Amino acid sequence: MREPIRRITAMLLTFSVWYLAIADGVLEGAENSSQKSTQAGMIYMTPEECPRFANPEFISQPLEKAYPGITYNARPAVRGGTYPYRFTLEEFPDGMMIEPVKGTITWVAPADGTRAVVIKVTDQTGRTATQSFSVNVSKTGFYFVSPDGDDAGPGTIERPWRTVMCAASPPEGFSYQTDAIIYLRNGTYSVKVPPQPGRKNANVLRIDNRSPKYWIAYPKETPVIDLGWSESQHRAAQAEQQAAGKGYGQDKEGSAMAYGHRIAFTGDYLYMDGLEVKNACYYMLVMWDGGKTIHLRRMDLHHLWTDWAENPSFIFTFASDRKGDFSAWGIRPRCNAYRNFVIQENRFHDRFYIREGRGGHGGGFVFYTVHDSLIEDNEFRDIYRGECFNDKDNGLGNTYRGNVVHGDCSLLGQWNNDETEICYNYVEGCLRVGLQPGWVRNIWVHHNTIKGNVSLMGGATRRPNLFDESKGDYSNAKTADTARAIREFPAEKRLVHFYRNVIDAPEEKLGDRMAGVIVAIPNNSGFADRWRYVRWDNNLVDSEAKIELLWNRFTDFSIFKRCGFDKNGVQAPVVLDKEGNLPNNSPYKGIYGR
Repeated sequence: MREPIRRITAMLLTFSVWYLAIADGVLEGAENSSQKSTQAGMIYMTPEECPRFANPEFISQPLEKAYPGITYNARPAVRGGTYPYRFTLEEFPDGMMIEPVKGTITWVAPADGTRAVVIKVTDQTGRTATQSFSVNVSKTGFYFVSPDGDDAGPGTIERPWRTVMCAASPPEGFSYQTDAIIYLRNGTYSVKVPPQPGRKNANVLRIDNRSPKYWIAYPKETPVIDLGWSESQHRAAQAEQQAAGKGYGQDKEGSAMAYGHRIAFTGDYLYMDGLEVKNACYYMLVMWDGGKTIHLRRMDLHHLWTDWAENPSFIFTFASDRKGDFSAWGIRPRCNAYRNFVIQENRFHDRFYIREGRGGHGGGFVFYTVHDSLIEDNEFRDIYRGECFNDKDNGLGNTYRGNVVHGDCSLLGQWNNDETEICYNYVEGCLRVGLQPGWVRNIWVHHNTIKGNVSLMGGATRRPNLFDESKGDYSNAKTADTARAIREFPAEKRLVHFYRNVIDAPEEKLGDRMAGVIVAIPNNSGFADRWRYVRWDNNLVDSEAKIELLWNRFTDFSIFKRCGFDKNGVQAPVVLDKEGNLPNNSPYKGIYGR
């Protein structure tokens, strides 16, 4: 599970070199322990061609309760079809409104009763989907928490509870109904849970199937959950572990991973909206056993103190029941996948990495075995020495759309990444697909604006090179045979598709790399072997962009043109406005980028 982040600020498209197996394009893999996908071996040039993404689809559970007089606010999550969408209400109660671009629904319920709602989404080609549900308006099943409350009270709006621990762990004899909703009022909630004997898990807020599934900020208020960790505590914990000889690595620096101060989720569904959570140790929200769903919206997650290994991140999903042959190209491992995550409109910032010397690990969030999920309209910044988001292992059917990323982000390909769409994002740093030696397939990277570095190829270094070098001179990236091998490889067999993106080359360096550099490794026969599986076309690339052939050997972008890349693309000076968009007077606006 350890994966020290390299100092490559670039997008690396990792392809396992067990390539010969994909020529027929019909490998079949298992999605979970009980179901095989008949589509697992297919290759699609666009997401619209893939059955998983062909049509718009609602993947979020609707919010089906409202409290009289309190504003109901919810946003659906839609994946697939051709973005952008338009949302309408086909059936709705008086006073309910929907925002047409994002689909956000607002309503102040006037009285008790049940109201029918039907949302319709229409994509750019006219394909539609609907979601029908009822909203039950009642005071039943709502509970309130306030810093001025009393845990001995009934938890009503008039007599709220005081602590989130009381809300999460109901007393003996009390049980929540399935759709119970907690409203948190304005103020700070310090999490103070006694550690269990013999375990370093202090201040762990445990949310399980006994807890309410819905945790929502009271409208126009900002409840803050303080998990109680700090830099000084982290350094002291490291020192304690180091003194006991329990550190990681040769230097035995020590790790505070086991000290708790996090939200541990073991239920089947968790919905959180509008909360601020801060001061966590190693993980802010951690899951272990698969099979669950989270919906996080409008959250402000910050000040996470981490070190060394085991993917420290704001959200971390441990691989659950993952089994298979790691070396088998195109065969998805069996697993108990996490499904239908919705992560919308959140802020992830100030993740600190406290370790002397080299290295980095984890990031904003790290996903193992997350499938069919939507990560949309989030902001990432100040994720020190880690990825802003990292779909690390066995990601399938996920969409990363509309995010603003100040830093690096990856589909890492530790085992595999398959059928994943990365679109309409702004990345000020590095976007990469693949670094580790697994396999990737059906990755569509399109309509992104990247101010910084893009790098193709990397990873797969632990596998033998199976490319047939007897058919020409593939000794380096610049030979005619190298260009021909890439140019003539059938488009329908390519695995990663990079199109309609903008790559800007700012004047300043990003990290230790030149900005606007497209990094390619290696500069030998592997260049042709790996890059033939990339379809790169119809992008806007800054005229200052260069190609790096490891290490620190730069050449002109024309090397891409010889390989057939960007045959329909443009290389020209790129200018972005302060929001990271092409300005209105740009002849390329509306064609390339987000």
